[in-house]
Amino acid sequence: MNKLIALVATLIASVMPACADVNADANRLFVEAMQAWKQSEQLTNDSLEQAQERLDLLTLVDENLNLIITENPSSNLAVQLLIGPVGPLSLDDLPEQIAEAEGPILVFRGNEQLTMAKAHLANGEIGNARVALVKATILTAQQIEDADGRAEALFFIAEAQAEAGDVAGALNTAQQIDRAWFRAVALASFSNAQSEAGDVSGSRVTIALALQAAQQVEDADGRAEVLYFIAEVQAKAGDVAGALNTAQQIEGATRASALRAIAEAQAKAGDVAGALSTAQQIEEADDRASALRSIAEAQAKAGDVAGALSTAQQIEEADDRASALRSIAEAQAKAGDVAGALSTAQQIEEADDRASALRSISEAQAKAGDVAGALSTAQQIEEADDRARALRSISEAQAKAGDVAGALSTAQQIEEADDRASGWSFEHSSTD
Repeated sequence: MNKLIALVATLIASVMPACADVNADANRLFVEAMQAWKQSEQLTNDSLEQAQERLDLLTLVDENLNLIITENPSSNLAVQLLIGPVGPLSLDDLPEQIAEAEGPILVFRGNEQLTMAKAHLANGEIGNARVALVKATILTAQQIEDADGRAEALFFIAEAQAEAGDVAGALNTAQQIDRAWFRAVALASFSNAQSEAGDVSGSRVTIALALQAAQQVEDADGRAEVLYFIAEVQAKAGDVAGALNTAQQIEGATRASALRAIAEAQAKAGDVAGALSTAQQIEEADDRASALRSIAEAQAKAGDVAGALSTAQQIEEADDRASALRSIAEAQAKAGDVAGALSTAQQIEEADDRASALRSISEAQAKAGDVAGALSTAQQIEEADDRARALRSISEAQAKAGDVAGALSTAQQIEEADDRASGWSFEHSSTD
């Protein structure tokens, strides 16, 4: 029994100095914090120097209280601070007090920049005046209390800087935006601008910053929205691998939209095989159909009609398939393949798209001098408006060729009064 008592006494004796050291360190930090607090209470916001000193003192108070919690968590003061205020000091209130202390400093610095801008203008230094005014605007925006409002204001300032050609300034402003969603969108926008200007390396650095900001967006829908935009920017810049990697980070249906945008960018860049591969990864039927439509249209414009038709047949959605077939028929007509164009047009199920395709074919025939063929095609058009526009184009082509009688005859077939009047006007002007 005596041995047990001795052991407990030894343990207590060994713990006591450690506890005393912890409390002593916490007390020291708290005393420093209280002294700084009292000094800050004696200062006013009458000058920039006093306002800055007050902010520095409050920042010291905040740092010391947090050190008590992190470095001396077993101290009595740490427990008291976590429960609530200790005297005038509160962990919960200090961030707001610091933010309030920053306000007067921003005002002073903003006014300094305005004074500098006026001096530069007086000396005819327009460039320096513009820089000072932008700085003043940023400092003013930082005074906005509402976080979203402040972020939005800084976003638009950064956007204006980028449009004025000051990309470096825009990036600096964007980094000051404390709302992750706005910061990510701004950085992605500037990355796009850098890419378009040929600054590939700068663009990739900026898009990396945008991705970092996107990961800080807490709302899942908001994060998905930003990542979609970033993936689109990457794809347009030619970084398909990066865009696909970004798309895979997107949760929910927005991923399909991102993959669609990537496939469309690949198709526009001529990478049809890559675009088709990306399109096949899209689970959402609507987005997959839209991507395949864009690919088919890109193929048709490039003259790959067979490939375009093959892609169009993979489209499940009737509207998108019809739109793709219309684009293919129009491309065939422009290339002079009227028979092929007509064959393609007949595959179009949607009346509006079929009418539009037939109108384009009829107009192409009229321009090529095949008036009889153009009229025959026009008569196949079910939609009155498209048929009227086709007949007007034929009438105009006839008038240009000197066939006024034929032009008048064609114009009289037009049911739409406005189109008929337009056709007559053209014919009469051709004979003046």
